[in-house]
Amino acid sequence: MWEDGCARALVAAGGTDEDVVHVAYGYGLFTGGFGLNGGSQKVGSLTLPMSSGNTDRQLQFMTDFGSTILCCTPSYASYLAESIEERGIKDQIKLKAGIFGAEAWSEDMRADIENRLGIKAYDIYGLTEIEGPGVAFECEEQNGMHICEDYFIPEIVDPDTFEPVPDGQIGELVFTSFAKEAFPLIRYRTKDITYITREKCKCGRTHARIHRLMGRSDDMLIVKGVNVYPSQVEEVLIKQGMPANYQLIVDRVNNSDTMEVLVEMTPEMFSDKVSSIESKEKDIVTALKSMLGIYAKVKLVEPKSITRSEGKAVRVIDKRKILGGFYMYIHQISVFIENKPGNIANFTNFLAEHKIDMRAFQIADSSDFGIIRIIVDDPFNTLTLLRDNDWICNLTHVIGVKLPDEPGSMAKAMNVIASNGYSVDYVYAFLARGTDDALMVFRVKDEDTDKVAALLVRNGMKTVDQEDLTKM
Repeated sequence: MWEDGCARALVAAGGTDEDVVHVAYGYGLFTGGFGLNGGSQKVGSLTLPMSSGNTDRQLQFMTDFGSTILCCTPSYASYLAESIEERGIKDQIKLKAGIFGAEAWSEDMRADIENRLGIKAYDIYGLTEIEGPGVAFECEEQNGMHICEDYFIPEIVDPDTFEPVPDGQIGELVFTSFAKEAFPLIRYRTKDITYITREKCKCGRTHARIHRLMGRSDDMLIVKGVNVYPSQVEEVLIKQGMPANYQLIVDRVNNSDTMEVLVEMTPEMFSDKVSSIESKEKDIVTALKSMLGIYAKVKLVEPKSITRSEGKAVRVIDKRKILGGFYMYIHQISVFIENKPGNIANFTNFLAEHKIDMRAFQIADSSDFGIIRIIVDDPFNTLTLLRDNDWICNLTHVIGVKLPDEPGSMAKAMNVIASNGYSVDYVYAFLARGTDDALMVFRVKDEDTDKVAALLVRNGMKTVDQEDLTKM
């Protein structure tokens, strides 16, 4: 059943036994790799079981073996397109089609991938609980994904009432699987938002089709009472001519929701004048306001400054989670400066002139640039001041922990983090005013921040938030 669905998807994308199918989905516990691998073999194509990651190796095999069909997430396809352009090897790429799934993506993103890779990009749908990829797929018409109705019964329901809705009405996709013997599912909620059409497709296939995914019911953000889907943000950004690599950061300041969109600039934009960049930021702010109905702060950041993903992209960071009635992080300002004599002095002089009192100061440098990390009592106004004066800076959320200023305190915290399988990107310390305690600052992956903070609390350590910091 699984191989059949994936084989149908490949054939619908023009695949034959003469193709070279490049499978860059993961082959671990993720179902994508094994599904497309089996489908490709069933079609009789030469199958390259690349798995995810190691982009240099992906491109080497792509050129050496002449890959014609690429299978991966759309965000990784976009990354591969970027890597191909950087290396100047587009003329060596023989791709004709791509089968992309595992995350929601827009029509604008499809057009961008097709244009940059010179292919036709097809959507595929599946979920591990049902069978993995191959539950539904696009044909050459690219007008909805055909559901394998000989294996599954699809429904669309209202996500609030769970009542079925008519064909053509948007709702949550529900599946009943009657072909699985060991693990049958009845009316399983996928949390995916779409709609069904049963109109006959021009390709001749008669199975019902679902529209490409519009998001997930559990990915929807409520910001200031407004429903916000990341796909809406992506649509706006691409229409504004921006790359698809972005992050949406939602926070709560003084009991009010805030939303910031970090968007990578192209190398060409990065070399533009500050006034041009600011003008583009304003254009995006206006477009987002028109689409969402609420204000979102927009920050154009340096090329490649947003973490690349070789699997599913991390688009949303929601910092509003509360544990024990208080926020579990403090705000750190990261300032990017060229590694030239006098620049640190210029920065500290600027802070002195504007009477900004630093609680902590740390520097990480490379041959070309440095990152100055500071903690202050009023991070938002300080960030605004720096940006208004053309300093390149971002706001980062870090975990602050108050520890006794005695041997072994830091070791205890690090052992708790390490023994639970988490890693620390960096750590530094400063003394709390009026106490004998040390304040340790831990930076972990964004998605691990709440988990690590809760872990430290459960092990008897006191976390410090921004409000706590101002009282010290």
